[in-house]
Amino acid sequence: MSLFRTIFRQTVPIAIALFVPDVAMAESKPKLPSVQAVAERTVSESLTANQKIGVSLLDGEVMLTEDGSRLPALEAVAERAISEDLTANMVIGVLLPDGETVWIREGTLAFESDREADEHSLYRAYSLTKPVTSLAAILLIIDGVIALDQPISDFIPAFADMQVLIDPDSYGETRSAAREITIRHLLTHTSGLGYSTIPSGLSETYARAGIVPGLRLPHPLAPIYGEEPGSLRAFAEKVAELPLRVDPGTEWHYSIGQDVLAAVIETAADQSFESFVQARIFAPLSMDDTGFVVAPEDLSRLTTNYA
Repeated sequence: MSLFRTIFRQTVPIAIALFVPDVAMAESKPKLPSVQAVAERTVSESLTANQKIGVSLLDGEVMLTEDGSRLPALEAVAERAISEDLTANMVIGVLLPDGETVWIREGTLAFESDREADEHSLYRAYSLTKPVTSLAAILLIIDGVIALDQPISDFIPAFADMQVLIDPDSYGETRSAAREITIRHLLTHTSGLGYSTIPSGLSETYARAGIVPGLRLPHPLAPIYGEEPGSLRAFAEKVAELPLRVDPGTEWHYSIGQDVLAAVIETAADQSFESFVQARIFAPLSMDDTGFVVAPEDLSRLTTNYA
C-alpha cells in the first residue's frame, strides 16, 4: 500500500451534499470548478479534515452523459475512493433542478463492517454545527430576544472587560480591548477569539484551560489538554478569563465564537442549547436523525471514525 493510501485510510467517513441549479443560472454566474474537480479535491485533500461537506455548484453539464446516465464523474470518484481504501464510505446526495434527489452510495459503515452506507447512515456533524448555531441565534434575533449588535456581556457579564494580546502570535502582554464582543462578531468569526487547534498565541493556553470544542481526537496538543468545563456557560466564562487575539470586529479568524454563542443562546432563551435547537430547528424541519447523542437503537447506523 502506498504512503498516500496509508495516510488516507486513517480518515473519517465522508458524505457530500451537492446542489445543481439550472444551466440558465450558470450562464449568468462566474464559472465554478466542475463537480468532478471539486469531488477529486475532496478526496485528495479534505478527507482527513471533513466528514460532511456541503458544496454549491453551478456547473451542471458534467452531471450528465450522452446516453442520459447521471452523475458519472461523482460515481467514478466515489468508486475510486472506496476501491483504493481512501475512506470507508462515501455517500453523495445531489439535489437536481427538478427537485429530485439522486443518491450515490459506496462503501460500508466501517472498513471492518459488512453493512453498506447509505442516506440513512449517521455521520458526526463536527463544524456543520456552526450554521445550526447561527440559525438558532437568528431565530432569537427575529423573536426580539437578542440583537445583532448587542454586547454578549449582557448575557455573560464576564465578557465586559476583555483584554487583547499585544502580539497575537505570542501569549504575553495584553491591553484593554477597543470594544466589546457582539452577537454579530460571534456570528462572523470576528470576535477576536482563537481556536485550540489553530496555532496562535492562544492555542496552547486554550488547550491547557480545557477550552477544546468537540471530541478530543488525536492531536499534537493532546498531552496538554486541561480539564473540560462542565457546561457551555462554564466553557464561555473560562474563555472570558483569557485575552483575545485581536480587537473584536477587526479581523476574521476561525474560532470558538460559535461555542460562546451557544452559551449566549442558552442564557437568552432560558433553556439548554440542545433543547432549543431540537424544538426550533430539528423538529420543525423533520431532522429526526439529528442530535447530540445517538440513541442505542440507532448505533448500528453510525459510521466509524479512524484516527
